[in-house]
This record gives sequence, structure tokens and C-alpha cells, in this order.
Amino acid sequence: MKILYVLLVIVSFFNLIRAGFNVSVEGKKLVYVGTKVDKFLTNIILKDKSCPTVKILFTCIRKGKDSCVCKSTDLDFTKLIGSTLTFNGKFMDGKDKTTEHPMIGMPIPPPRDLKFTPSTEPGLSLVTGNFLRFGYDVKTLNVIIGGKTKKLNLDPPIPKDATKFNVKNLGGSGSFSVQLGTSIFKLSFASPSINKIESTSNGQFKITGSNFYTDKRLIKIEMGSEVLTASSIVSVNNGLIVFNYEPKFTQSLSVKVEVNGLYSSLSHLKFTPLPLSINSVPEIGGVVTITGKLLKGALGDKSKTSITIGSYPCEIISQISSEIICKLPHSTGKGGIKKLKVSIDIDNIFNTNALEYSYGIPKILNIKQNGTNFAIEGTSLGTIDTSRIIVTDQNKQENTISPTNGNDGQNVLVFTLPPKIFSGSFVVSNKEDISNKLDFTTTPVLTEPLTLASTEGGLFEISGFYLDPSGVKPSIQIENTGKTNPIECTDATIADSKISCTLSSGTGNKMVAVVTFGTDQPYRIAFGYQAPFGLEPTQNENILEIKGRNLGSDASLVELTLNNGAIKADSLENGVASFTLPETAKPDGNAIIIVDGLSSDPNGFKIQILPIFKSISSINTDGGSISIIGSFFDSKSTITIMVGEKPCDSVTISSSTTLECIAPKGSGTNNPVILTVDDVQVPSQLTFSYNPPTILSTTKVSQIKGGNVTITGTNFAENEKNSITIDSRNCGNIVVFDSNKLECSLEPLIVTSDTITSDNPKSFINVTINGQSFGDTIFEWNPPESEAPIETISSSSSSSSSPSSSSSSSSSSSSSSSSLSPSLSPSLSPSLSPSLSPFISKSQSPSVNPKPTPITNLNGNNKTNTNSNNNNNHSENDEKNHSNNFKFRQSFSFVLFLILFILFV
Repeated sequence: MKILYVLLVIVSFFNLIRAGFNVSVEGKKLVYVGTKVDKFLTNIILKDKSCPTVKILFTCIRKGKDSCVCKSTDLDFTKLIGSTLTFNGKFMDGKDKTTEHPMIGMPIPPPRDLKFTPSTEPGLSLVTGNFLRFGYDVKTLNVIIGGKTKKLNLDPPIPKDATKFNVKNLGGSGSFSVQLGTSIFKLSFASPSINKIESTSNGQFKITGSNFYTDKRLIKIEMGSEVLTASSIVSVNNGLIVFNYEPKFTQSLSVKVEVNGLYSSLSHLKFTPLPLSINSVPEIGGVVTITGKLLKGALGDKSKTSITIGSYPCEIISQISSEIICKLPHSTGKGGIKKLKVSIDIDNIFNTNALEYSYGIPKILNIKQNGTNFAIEGTSLGTIDTSRIIVTDQNKQENTISPTNGNDGQNVLVFTLPPKIFSGSFVVSNKEDISNKLDFTTTPVLTEPLTLASTEGGLFEISGFYLDPSGVKPSIQIENTGKTNPIECTDATIADSKISCTLSSGTGNKMVAVVTFGTDQPYRIAFGYQAPFGLEPTQNENILEIKGRNLGSDASLVELTLNNGAIKADSLENGVASFTLPETAKPDGNAIIIVDGLSSDPNGFKIQILPIFKSISSINTDGGSISIIGSFFDSKSTITIMVGEKPCDSVTISSSTTLECIAPKGSGTNNPVILTVDDVQVPSQLTFSYNPPTILSTTKVSQIKGGNVTITGTNFAENEKNSITIDSRNCGNIVVFDSNKLECSLEPLIVTSDTITSDNPKSFINVTINGQSFGDTIFEWNPPESEAPIETISSSSSSSSSPSSSSSSSSSSSSSSSSLSPSLSPSLSPSLSPSLSPFISKSQSPSVNPKPTPITNLNGNNKTNTNSNNNNNHSENDEKNHSNNFKFRQSFSFVLFLILFILFV
């Protein structure tokens, strides 16, 4: 069996090599032409699991020794379904006439007449052709788009017709290929098709049709010679294209759509004139203006245009694409005057919209606002006598307003709108005709600042018209050029025809409030802060303080105009400005405060400047001319001066800083000075002092007996406080002869055991005149008399006190003296008296500490001298005298002790 099978395969292969058949189709027959073959084709059996077996029978004619032509019977192509084919044939030499042998390597007819034009929109698409399933098990259709193969499923999956089947199309555009078996067919999607072209209400155009696909980048629209691309296309889907196109002329254009290289058939779009409005003229006729679109032909000057209004021709004056101006004749009763049809013919293309015209109908075209004046522009508006403006305001209230002005052409009416109408509508009534309605919204009008804020800030108001409280809230910006601190106006509100806001602190009058309502043009309102007022000047020496309102907070911006000169403020605190007055300042009844350019009352305010008295010269006690230095002395003022209780006569003002007067006789220091200017006493701490006394010479008197001392010098004067001392002794009973001479009485010296007299050639003398003193060591005593005064020595002591340094020797001397014989003492005293009495003093008990007693003329501790140099000299002399006396006493005590000791021994 295996051998037979191998032999069969070899024979079959040999037959395959020898079988040289070609297949073709003639009508409904399959034709196999064989050359160098040994069999006739008798039949083909097609087997398919889902369909009945089909057997195709052939009749063959021999064409030579080993060639033949085999033709089938007429076939039903729809039934040629079979993926498994069996070819059978018989030997041409007739050897085995009854047995059919399989024929291997027979060609099969390829698919032919394939038609597949899918829509650009996904869905079922029909594939037609012949031999579509002849030897093929077709379950999907291979479609090649852009080099990529997509398998489209058949629907239904097993079709019963071999000439057609449906596939599930995925959608697309342009060309593609289909592979069926080994055959490849180049095909394309359905071409775009235009059904209708029309304009839309928003000025766009739309094309309805099919197969436009969905990608506008693949679409081009040819409008005459103009090509629109994706930038003009608004949207696209398979059945609709919406695009922008702005026609400029009346004309008919060819339209073609290209989708990814596939073109639609030509269509045409006619653009007709589109008149939209026409003004009315009086019945006497006149120039009318027709506005609209496409009011001119594409041929330019070669285009032909005619206009008919009712039965009246309108002679064209000028023509552009958006406007035609023509002259309309006088109306006639026959032609009518109302609801006349407007017809425009441009190159035999007529307007299709309905536009009517009537003579004498007012038409509002525009309205312009200029402040509170409004101008309505239009046609057939009538005159100020025949027309009225009816305004319906924001509250739906009608207001009838008479125009204030117009013109002969009846195309302008001017009127004034009440200030509290913010919005509404206008119509014009001209006799029996009513114009169209035109809505309006007024623009706010600002006039001037109504309320100015103080420099501390506060309420700022601007008056105006057409200020709607419920409208756009105003924005207010303050321009303050040159100012360092920004100024703001916040919380803006509208009420009662005014704008109010809260202004921050500031000064000046060169600000601009920039007020903006939404996007309207801003208003620029110049304004300033309140001017200074309520000024109260107060003088403190050379500082003038002015308290007032609206002085601001910056001292550098405040200046005082005084005596026609300007004074800058030194400081400004709590509403008080301080100024340093120049010495030449005078009272002024027209003073002005200027704060950042804003002046107080131009009539000025009064400043009474009181003089300042800084210093006063001194003078001798016999009086005379004195000078007072100060500021603000006014020659026009009446000045009186009192020194103490006496007037200073003959007051003379030398300059604004100097005055002179004749002072009375007097003495002392710190005499009160009372100054009166124009009957007003001027507060002053100024006092006047006379020159202090001086001593030039004195007469001499006895140190013991005393007597009258005459003193010459300067600045003596009578006063109960006068005193004179010579050393520590009072010289009383003072008599002042004049300012250069006085006399006093020195009482005799009462000599006791405690009395010590001076042996110095000069003593310290002090003269005090009403509290002012002068002293010097210039007083000389008369020489001592021949007999000294009797000294009385106290029995309680026998020796003089000595300095503390010799206290031990003094003690022993005292004890020795107490042991002396009483008979020796009397003999000792008289002999010692003449020479020692000036130096003997009463001693203290040894058991008691010595109590200091004044030592006359030995020290200068109690002496005074107004001259510091004299005092120093006097103090030095006293110290020397004291030292010499102390040494002498030590020597005397020692000598006395030796004498007593010798006598005792």
C-alpha cells in the first residue's frame, strides 16, 4: 500500500508538471485552455462546510495532440463558494474513459470586478465582485491604509452569496488597498457630496452633504478662485461643514469640497444684496442712505445696479459694498408714501429680503452725549416745533422732553436730559409718526468738588449728573504729584447726585481725583484740601505759635506771611505751628498762613507781637541813660518803663532791637523793671541793677578813740540797708552826701582784758550800699598815742593762751604763776604793762577748751571785698600777721617763764 501511495504521488507530481492549464472567464463560463496536457477537465467540485457542494461541469474540445479547451456550463456566480476545490479529468487518449482522475496544480480564477467604496463614516459597507470566495475561506477583509493593515470583519460572518458581503467599516478618508487572496485592489473612500449650501444667522456658512469625514485639516473648500483651509473651518462631521466666509460682493460662486484628495462635484452659491436699513426723508424727497451688505457687484465698475423704492426709481449717487446713497424723488399720491418695497438689482441678482420704506418716518440712528446735552441723529426727525422726545427711564416712567435745537435737514435734535435719569430708551414723535426705539445708558457727568476734606482727612464729595447708585461703583485714584505720601480715597458711594469717599490726610490744592466708571473714559477733577482757618497766635519770647485748623502735619509745607515777608515753620505738632520771629518783626493785622499753597483768609488775621526784653545796661547810682536790648521794638508803639517805683524817662527806640531811657537815681540789684507797650504790660523777668560802690579814699581815726570817717568813691546812695565795717567794727550813723562821698562814725574801742588791737599799717574796710559791697585793705589808723590805754587783766588768768602746739608749756607756766608770791605780781605788772599790754589777752581756764573769740585786726576772716583780688590779698596779709603774732607770743611766754623761774629760785 505504501508503495502504491508513493507511486501515486509521483504520478500526480508528474501530472502537475505536465498540466499546463490557464483559466479565463467568458461571460458566465469558466474556460480552461490546456497545452501539453494529457487530460481533459471534466468537472470542479467546490466544497464548503456552510454551503452545499457545487459541481461545475466542463465540455472539452481537443486542439491538437496534447492541447484542449474546456468550457463550463453557464454558472451562477453567487453560488461559487468553496474553500476546498477538487479538479477531475479524463485522459485525452481515451484509455480510461470511465474513470476520472484528480488533476493537481489547476489554476483558479482570481477575484474580479471588486467594488468597495466605504463611507467616511463608520458602519456596514458592501463589497461586491466575482469569485470572491472561489477557493478562499474569507472571514475578514484585509484593508491597507497608510501602510497599515486592518482586518474588517464580515457581517454576517458566513455570507451565502459569493458575489457580495458586508464588512464593518471603521471610517476614514482618501485612498486605500484591499487584499483578497493574492490579489490587491486599489480603492478609495466615498467622495464628498454637497447637498446644500446656506448661510447661518451668525454670519457663517454651512454645507450639508456626506462623506466629509471629521478632520478639518484634510478639507479644502474652493469658493470660486479662493481656497478655504482649516483656519476658516469652524467644525466638521461626516454630513456637515461649518465655515467662516466673508463675501464682499453680490455674485454667484462655484463651490467644491476636497477631502483628503477626493473631490465633490461642483455646486453654486449665490450671494444676494442684503439691504438692512434705509432712512426716511420728507415727502418732498431727498437723499436716502441704504445700509447693508453686498451692495456692490464683483465686477466693480462693470457691474450694473438699479434701485427701485415702490414705483420710484432712486438715482445712485455713490455705492460701496456696505452702503448705497441715492436720491429719491418727491412722492406722489399715485405712488404712495408708506410701506414701499425696496428692490436692489445688481448684475441681475436681486435682494431676497424684505425692506420697506415710508416717507417722513423719523428714524433714530445714533445718540451722542455731551455733558447734560444729548443729540439724537437720524432722518426725518422733524423740527423743534413738530417733534418731541419721549424718554422711558429706568423706572419705566415716560418723560416727554422738548428739543432745544435742530437743523433744516431734520436729522438732528438736541435736548437736555434730567440729571436723575440713568438709562432707558428714546423715541422721537414727529407729528403722527413714531421713530424706532433706541436704548441708552447715560455716562456719569462730574462737575466739581462739593465738600472738601480737612487736612486730617475725612469726607470728600463730588457733585454730578446721571449718577446711578445701583450702577457701576466708581473707582477713585488720587494723583498728588510731588508728594511723598500717597493719598487715597476709599469707600466710594453714590447718593443724591454726588459721589462720596473717605479721603486720607494731606495738604495742598494741586490734587486730581481720577474717577472711573467701569471702562468709561475717566474724569479728572481738580481739588484741594480745606484752607487753614481758626488761627490763634500766641507769642512766647521770639517763638510765635499759631494754633488752627487744616495746618496739616508737615512743617516744611507751612509758612507765615508777616510784614510782607515769609517765615517757614520750625515745627508742627497737634495742630500748632511754631515760627521763629525775626528781630525786625512787627505787629501785623494782615498776616496769612499758607499750607502747601493754600492760604488762610486773604484779609489776614491780626498778630500782636510784644517786645522781648533780653538785657538792660547798668548805671551809676546818680542815674542816667541806660540801654535795653531785645527784639520787636516798634517805633510806632508807646513804651513806658518803671525801674522799681520810679519811671525811666525819655524812652527812645533806636532800632527794633535797642531802646534807651533816663534811669532815676537809686541803688541795689535786681530792681524790678515793669514794661508797658501800648498800655499792655509785657511779661518780663528783666531786672535792673545799679553799679556797685567803690572806695577811693578814707580819712584816718584813732584805733582806740574812733571818730568820724569820711569815705570818697563812687555809687554811694541813701538806703536803710547801707552798712560800713572797718575790720570787724561797725561804722554807723552813715551820712551820704552824694554818690561820691559819705561819712560814718566809728565808736571808741572799749578795752578789756580780751581786747586785741592790730599792729598792721592798714585795715580792711567794707562799704555796703543797698546790698552791694566793696571792700579793700586800704584803711589806715592814726599813729598810736603816747599813753596807751589802761589794760585790765582778769584775775582768773595770768598768762595768754597759746596755740595748741605749745599747750604743754603753757600749762606749766600757768601752774608756776599760781605758786608765785602775790607780792611779785604787782611789781611785775606795771613794769610789763607799757610794752606787753597790746599782746595780753585773757586766758581761759586750763580745764576748759579755749572758746574762740574774735581777734580784732589779726585776721581777715570777717572782712569782705567785692573785688576778688583785694580779698585774696587781704587774706594773705591776715595769715602772715597771724603767724607773726603766734611766733611772738611763743617767745614772750618762754621769756616770762624764765624770769619767773629765776625769781622763784
